[in-house]
Amino acid sequence: RLDELFPRILERGMKSVAMTDHGNLFGALDFYETARKHGVKPIFGCETYVAPDRHDRTERKSNHLILLAKDNIGWKNLSYLNSMGFLEGFYYNPRIDKKLLREHSQGLIGLSACLGGEVAQTCMRRGSDAGEAVAREYDDIFGRGNFFLELQPNGLEEQEQVNGSLIALANKTGIPLIATNDCHYLNQQDARAHEILMCVQQKKTIHDEKRMHHRNEAFFVKTPAEMDAYFAHIPEAMENAARIGELCNVTFDLGNTYLPKFKVPEGYDAKSYVQHLSLGGLKKRIEEAHRRGQKIDGDAYEARLMLELGVIQTMDFAGYFLIVWDFIRYAKEHGIPVGPGRGSGAGSLVAYCLRITDIDPIANKLLFERFLNPERVSMPDFDIDFCMNRRDEVISYVTDKYGKDNVGQIITMHQIKARSGVRDIGRAMGLPFADTDKIAKFVPEPIQGKSPPIAEAIEQEPRLKALYDENPTYRELLDVAKKLEGLNRHAGKHAAGIVIAERPLWEYVPCFRPAGDEGIVTQYDKDRVEKVGLVKFDFLGLKTLTVIQTALDLINREKQAAGQEPVDLSLIANDDPGVYKMITAADVTGVFQLESSGFRELLKKLKPDCFEDIVAAGALYRPGPLEGGMVDDFIDRKHGRKKVEYDHPSLEPILRDTYGVIVYQEQVMQISSVLAGYSLGKADLLRRAMGKKKADVMAKEKAGFLEGAKEKKIDAKIAERVFDLMEKFAGYGFNRSHSAAYGMLTYQTAYLKHYFPVEFFAALLTCDKDDTDAIVKFIAEAKGHAIRVLRPDINESDTNFTVVKLAPGSATSPSAPGSATSPSATGSATFPSPSPASAGEGRGEGPRDEGAIRFGLGAVKGVGEGAVEVIQAARTEAGPFTSLFDFCKRVDGRKVNRKVIEALIKSGAFDGPALAAGISRARLFGAIGTASDRAAAAQRDKESGQTSLLSLFGGGGTPGSTGSGRGNGKSLSSPDEAYPEADEWLPKEMLAYEKESLGFYISGHPLDRFAGEIKRFTTATTANCMEKGVRAEVTLAGVVVDFQERSMKSGNG
Repeated sequence: RLDELFPRILERGMKSVAMTDHGNLFGALDFYETARKHGVKPIFGCETYVAPDRHDRTERKSNHLILLAKDNIGWKNLSYLNSMGFLEGFYYNPRIDKKLLREHSQGLIGLSACLGGEVAQTCMRRGSDAGEAVAREYDDIFGRGNFFLELQPNGLEEQEQVNGSLIALANKTGIPLIATNDCHYLNQQDARAHEILMCVQQKKTIHDEKRMHHRNEAFFVKTPAEMDAYFAHIPEAMENAARIGELCNVTFDLGNTYLPKFKVPEGYDAKSYVQHLSLGGLKKRIEEAHRRGQKIDGDAYEARLMLELGVIQTMDFAGYFLIVWDFIRYAKEHGIPVGPGRGSGAGSLVAYCLRITDIDPIANKLLFERFLNPERVSMPDFDIDFCMNRRDEVISYVTDKYGKDNVGQIITMHQIKARSGVRDIGRAMGLPFADTDKIAKFVPEPIQGKSPPIAEAIEQEPRLKALYDENPTYRELLDVAKKLEGLNRHAGKHAAGIVIAERPLWEYVPCFRPAGDEGIVTQYDKDRVEKVGLVKFDFLGLKTLTVIQTALDLINREKQAAGQEPVDLSLIANDDPGVYKMITAADVTGVFQLESSGFRELLKKLKPDCFEDIVAAGALYRPGPLEGGMVDDFIDRKHGRKKVEYDHPSLEPILRDTYGVIVYQEQVMQISSVLAGYSLGKADLLRRAMGKKKADVMAKEKAGFLEGAKEKKIDAKIAERVFDLMEKFAGYGFNRSHSAAYGMLTYQTAYLKHYFPVEFFAALLTCDKDDTDAIVKFIAEAKGHAIRVLRPDINESDTNFTVVKLAPGSATSPSAPGSATSPSATGSATFPSPSPASAGEGRGEGPRDEGAIRFGLGAVKGVGEGAVEVIQAARTEAGPFTSLFDFCKRVDGRKVNRKVIEALIKSGAFDGPALAAGISRARLFGAIGTASDRAAAAQRDKESGQTSLLSLFGGGGTPGSTGSGRGNGKSLSSPDEAYPEADEWLPKEMLAYEKESLGFYISGHPLDRFAGEIKRFTTATTANCMEKGVRAEVTLAGVVVDFQERSMKSGNG
């Protein structure tokens, strides 16, 4: 913990300290900033792993070597070496080799390291002469006077022997000695916590004798006096340590910004090209608005555009806008869905004209200054939402354009949290899981992702306090948890952050590569990469965009076939009464942002009837407004139960849409501008100050606001009341730009659900085809909208869920007698019963006029997309499959293997051709081996050139096929297709197989025969229980499908 380290260093009279983490530089910038804050000189280093050949992945051998950066050139070389250790040399550890070290040794000091160093290891294993050769080699690599033989005071017997050998080597070779204090924890009493931490990292217990651990408690920060005493016999080693502290002088330049130069057409620079594109984009946006019937004041738009361009050009951000414009243009040109906007960037008209965003900031009353404040120089920050399935394509485009070494993702560090830390520490201590889990659950649950510190939790929770006071083992557990809580546990990749640079990233920041990854990742997190001057771009994957595009593809495929105009969501009005009626009824499953039970309750009370209400709902549904009574106040004013009043007439235009309630941060800015004469830039600074709630700052801001109001002849009492109101709501205020942009997605998904429910539900199911719970939920919801979801079918299903047409009154129509359409008491998904009674083409589904959804093969468990592609290709080539034998003959058995076929039969995907021939699932299942064997034999004969006499005379084609080789679609079986006799699967067997292959039941539910009794005692289903409200008691019916028996180590169960 750096904030504890530096006070201790100063307390002990030391002026400098080196940080040499094993194999990484993750903490270098924090180390630098914290050291400077405390007035201590930071020395940058790394305990590097040196292998014979960094590219060799056959031998794990490597030795430790300390590298210290003497100057800024040394820091660049240290960063490069460490990066290459990860990017080129990683094998168990990030490794370099001596060849690479020699090429990048300028500005570096080398120390021979601990007992794991090559000099020490060679001396111990091969003798002092061999050790001397290694020492001389390193001395040659670094240059005379830049390599030191390292003595350490840990008291281990081997260390004492090595220290003696190194002193002898120094006397013989003239290589200088250095005394170092190898510290792994701050105080000696922290040794136990460190030992347990090492066990957590290795996933071992303290009782495991084979674990890696320190053999004594000497690896703490010692005083200079202790070091002097230990090395009294070799004072020059201590003197050299002090000399290195003086030699090492690295400074970080944290004031620059490094953006790659965007190539513009000849005759332009970045500033003029942004202006050219923006003016052209404005013209097109105005034309589109006119086509929507929207009146546009072109002069006002152009004036706003030129104002924004002036700020962008003055702040030298034109290149940034061009980079974002370019990769979004690529995405849209390649059909990759892009969100309408996210965050404050939606407030920029330049962004709208460049089609970076798709929400009109003037029509939606959004402020540019909330995004880019001319009075506060900071980088703009566009957060961009892409289709979740194709986001990586955009990242690949950027990587190809700017260079794979110049583009990387950003690290994110995962810390040891309170609850999980208690569990991990208990496991490392060898305590029974039940005990540590019980203690962990006594720690209060996280609020907005944050738990109280362990020390506070002990005082707040009496049961935890009692355990701490009364049980020594649990006291140690919690004491260790206090020490380890908040430490970094492991590194991962930021979900969205990408950095793009002009040159390779390791020239700006050390880099690494996570296990199993191919790309570059920075060793600094998002805040720290920006501090060193790199610019972060957020590429987010948003499933809603995938849902919208999937639904539009289904809709417009039908439109195109019918010769109709495609649906274009950019042209729809956002004031459709039918859409708002659906939203008010809380019929919002699948609607972006609105699905949760809490939001449904809000909608029922709010009764939104315009787009402004949708925007406001998104801003209001957060803990602060909900807990502070702000939401109830808003609703009461909207419905006339409270009078809407304004403290000053000039506030009405600002607060009219929110019924006099300050909901948005932009409203605070506008009020400050209107009442106190602030520029919007200055008003944004006030908004930021209010959000931080610092009393001294707010007193100063209030005085300035009141003075401004006085100059505008606003009554002092009104001005003070308004300021206090703004200050109160500033902490609750939300970014209107973000709310409006996401409100657009909310409206679009609601529109699709209202007008195209079949396609919308098919899209929802497709985008969650790997999530069984989501599929069950959406199928139950579809049933509630009288939409059928048909079983998977080898002849009709694609990878994804698709839309088909059914004639009204057909066997699977919602109104057909005897079809399983009413929701069961358990909320299970019900499909048409797979019985011979519904035999016929498509299992009695009839001509297709009425919309239904066909289950996708990609959602059948055990059937991967590769297998589905093979099935579809065979279908395209030779028509529908006529039988199991025909299927096995025509698909590649290596990709569509027995397990795939079993899953398809269990799911009912073969029911169409099988039931038409009177063959049950049980008989199909029994014939898999024969069908597969015959198909394999036929393939072998074909490959060996053997041909049957029958095929020579035009016979022997696919059973039921025409002479052309294309199937005729008739469900016929050939006499030589041997289906063994088998007992029909019992209903419970069939249901179990359906559950196994699809994750839920198709043809019924095990509890269907108890439907009457269940209806009498249940109060909810799994589909609607969340709508009953938070902490509501419900009675459900269910089936035990699995159980796990655990033995407790304590012997109590």
